[in-house]
Amino acid sequence: MVEAGLVSIICPIYKVSNVYLVECIESLIKQTYEALEIILILDGAEPELQKICKDYTQKDKRVISVYQENKGVSEARNKGITMSQGEFLMFVDSDDFIKKTMVENLVRKMKESTADIIQSDAIRYFGKTEREIYGSKGIYELNELARNKEDLIANLIYPKLKGERENLDLGYVWGKLYRTNLIKENKIFFENGMKYSEDNIFALYAFEAAKKIIFVDEAYYYRDSESSISKKVSDNFVIWNAEMLSKTREFCDSFPKMQKWDKALEEKLLYICKHLVLTVCLNGEIWNEELGFLKKSIKQFKQSSGVKKIYIDKNSSRKEKVIEWLIIKKAYFILNLIYTNTYWRIYRGN
Repeated sequence: MVEAGLVSIICPIYKVSNVYLVECIESLIKQTYEALEIILILDGAEPELQKICKDYTQKDKRVISVYQENKGVSEARNKGITMSQGEFLMFVDSDDFIKKTMVENLVRKMKESTADIIQSDAIRYFGKTEREIYGSKGIYELNELARNKEDLIANLIYPKLKGERENLDLGYVWGKLYRTNLIKENKIFFENGMKYSEDNIFALYAFEAAKKIIFVDEAYYYRDSESSISKKVSDNFVIWNAEMLSKTREFCDSFPKMQKWDKALEEKLLYICKHLVLTVCLNGEIWNEELGFLKKSIKQFKQSSGVKKIYIDKNSSRKEKVIEWLIIKKAYFILNLIYTNTYWRIYRGN
């Protein structure tokens, strides 16, 4: 057993199935590493969830349950940070769970390496079915770009570095062990009221403040829901992405010499614009209303990101470059024809 140092695990709870919540808490209290402070923040959670958490506080003195009116996941996590007493800090979502030895192995690696942040891999679930390993394994061995913090933060802004498994996305707050003093001394908190990508903004500031970041082959199990590329794009999609781009721009402006970060933000903007156009096109033909929505949304994205002009990504495939050029030229009717015809052929198997 590694020498003990208290680990504070923060778990915000809002809407989650009883089964998933119990599985989550059980995975925490059954850790081989026992020096834990498990902080359950009930963010407007239903009475039944409150009862589950209360029962665990009576079963295990390491479990702390706190209720607050629904204020959002950012304020819930911030409350947990403020309350935390541990030397180390972890975040676990209430519908996820962790391997029995995860905390012990991460703390051991933290102490051996004197790192400020330990990043683990994850295993993605859709419902109850294990699907795939997702994460950082091999990133240092296989990709020279990941050998310095500047590139890692660029990858936080727009994930595209490749490890052994798939694109490495470091922006999730879970799957990491932080030194608590790194977070508290640098006053790193989540953006209150932010509805989307709040963990990515948190990670940007945490990674920038860290002197040493280590990747380990350790499992965090998280659940993802099936999503369709043709889901309707709502005004919230635009508002939330615009806010995310604006907060990312604030971060980049704090470090003006980091040109790679500005470039990554440009690539992120282009990706969001492509996703928006694709989704709108797949929901039907583009007429005046949809055309106006696209023009207004992309203009808002550009203003929020501070990017004056969108450029074609030189690393894109030939087909992607055509799409990007059409977006730059605002040729949405042509894009509509390309997308709908292409996806129809794929659907028909032609």
